[in-house]
Amino acid sequence: MNFFYWLSFALLSFTVVGSISFEPLLAADDFIEFVDDLLNEWNTPGGLGIALVRQSNGATSNWSIETKGFGNATRFGDKVSPQTQFAIASNSKLFVVLTVGMALEHQKIKYPLGWKTKICTLLPAWCTLHERVKYPLYTEGHLRDLEYVSREATIEDLMSHRTGWPRKSFSNRNAGHESAYRYSMDLNVILSDYLPNLKRSASFRETWQYNNIPYMILPEIASIIWNTGEPFVRLVEKHIFQPLGMEHTTYEYRVARNDALADGFTRLVQLPRLSSGSRAGLPKNAWVSFTKGEAKTWPFWDQSENPEEDIEVGPGGVIMSMEDSAIWLQTLLLNGKHPKTGIQVIPANVVERAATGLTVGSARGMYPELSPIVYGGGQRMASYRGHAFIEHGGGNPGFLTQIIRFPDQGFGVAVFSNDDVVGQVLYDTVKWKIVDTVLGLEQIDWNTRFLTFTHLASLLRFCLHRMKETKTQALSDRLPRTPRPTSPNLPSPLSALEGHYMNPSYGTILLCLVPSSFPPCKSLVSSIDRLLPGVFPSNSDLPSMVFEKDSVLLSHVKLAHFDGALWNASSWRSVEDVAIEGKRWPVRPLGEESEDGFIAEFEFEEQRDESQRPMSMDARHVKGFGLRGVWGAGPGVASPVGENVVERSEVWFLKM
Repeated sequence: MNFFYWLSFALLSFTVVGSISFEPLLAADDFIEFVDDLLNEWNTPGGLGIALVRQSNGATSNWSIETKGFGNATRFGDKVSPQTQFAIASNSKLFVVLTVGMALEHQKIKYPLGWKTKICTLLPAWCTLHERVKYPLYTEGHLRDLEYVSREATIEDLMSHRTGWPRKSFSNRNAGHESAYRYSMDLNVILSDYLPNLKRSASFRETWQYNNIPYMILPEIASIIWNTGEPFVRLVEKHIFQPLGMEHTTYEYRVARNDALADGFTRLVQLPRLSSGSRAGLPKNAWVSFTKGEAKTWPFWDQSENPEEDIEVGPGGVIMSMEDSAIWLQTLLLNGKHPKTGIQVIPANVVERAATGLTVGSARGMYPELSPIVYGGGQRMASYRGHAFIEHGGGNPGFLTQIIRFPDQGFGVAVFSNDDVVGQVLYDTVKWKIVDTVLGLEQIDWNTRFLTFTHLASLLRFCLHRMKETKTQALSDRLPRTPRPTSPNLPSPLSALEGHYMNPSYGTILLCLVPSSFPPCKSLVSSIDRLLPGVFPSNSDLPSMVFEKDSVLLSHVKLAHFDGALWNASSWRSVEDVAIEGKRWPVRPLGEESEDGFIAEFEFEEQRDESQRPMSMDARHVKGFGLRGVWGAGPGVASPVGENVVERSEVWFLKM
């Protein structure tokens, strides 16, 4: 019985592989017209790089390989070509997992190490995370859980995003980036301050919560296991890039800058507003406003001169050309073999382990054709219209990328975009177009789906803005802001809220009124119009505050008073204009009052009435403030609740 089962399975697999289309696709006139029309319809200032590889009947050396570019690679009008390089962002994570796995294979004779090896045995500082909590943010249950993580967390726990820590992202653009962590952080700071004091949103191994921090730690684990004294980036170059001949893939910005690195584009978008601060009525084609904002070029997001010491390289540091993406897809489809020589560059069991599900990334498919998703290590596994695939996406400022493969059918697709506003729509539309064609399936009009979804999302936002919400509802995470009361209750004196606040994970901040007479705030406030033009209008009577963040993807957080102790918060990044020397522009999607904003709430030393509303707010006795709607927890994970601000905050800043 087992023999016939596996025989039938093998025959089925052979038949499926043999049935895929091998007709040239990317250079076909109708495909070129399709992509050109798509780029025009979504008004992208950038372009797309596409790679398609197809393996003939399982033969190692018989491949159909296509690479092609569309649209603009740079602000000067240079076109995307197969040689164009893109930042592949979180598609870098797979290189981390594979390098760790190769190290485990290399050392397995000497040391009893494996995927279930505890981090504590490799990194002693991990063992005492629970002893480094600086002040009581945790309940006893959370502290016990943190101690358990310190003792029991394994390599596969870190790579599968089940540690219990949320994403902790203040940034609303490129959601998912842990933009709250600091530029100045290194591994020692992560282990001594950041992780121990990061408020946890779930118990250890309870749920999947995407998080970049473990992928800053795993490169160090790889170096420790290899035990050669080489930094992580050199290990990847030595054991993966160079053996595979991926000559235009690098961790070094300065190398790519002198090669064929694309510019990353974004759009400055401001929807019309009513005088009350609510968004004005949306046009019939709301997405047009979204896609026709002023095009801007991002300075490259990580210009580190020394990637060997850059903690960003693990979760998102690889820069890759389209030609190399084809080599990479072939290697993955061959379970680690060199596509030309057949030499086993990466052990097959390591490639397979990365693509073995450990956590449930999504319990439901987003569309009827898609199954639920499981996550392994830098890889997501699901099925599309009954066909199993392995994929991952990536997003950095200016870049959005997708790498997907169908092992049973022997083909893979990479689509890279240098437009961080509509790049995901572009790569998904093109990706599924190619997949449908190769598999010989009836074509689904994904572009119309995404256009319809965008229309409905815009309509929903408009309806939510027009709803009469209560002040309590304004506390709901990531909902549009309610109109400010006509006679709001203000803390007094407001100037007493200014000063230094501290959170052990995020460091010390200086909170300033705009304008301000507080001497320590002079430098920040005097430069705010230059750094964030238009964000703090001089003719506004709305009390506003600001603090700077030494972080990867944001530079400032603005607080705009709502009522009482509540302030609407928004994150911003002051970006250097690469086209105009000395000019800067502020980045935030859909303006200050978007649904991606969050809440700041101050805590005072005072009595509360039965409804828990402050009876008085003497700002001279402020304890601190908390933020809600910022931590990017996993699916279905609720915000914390509690009787005071400290307990119900996702991030708490203590007044110093």
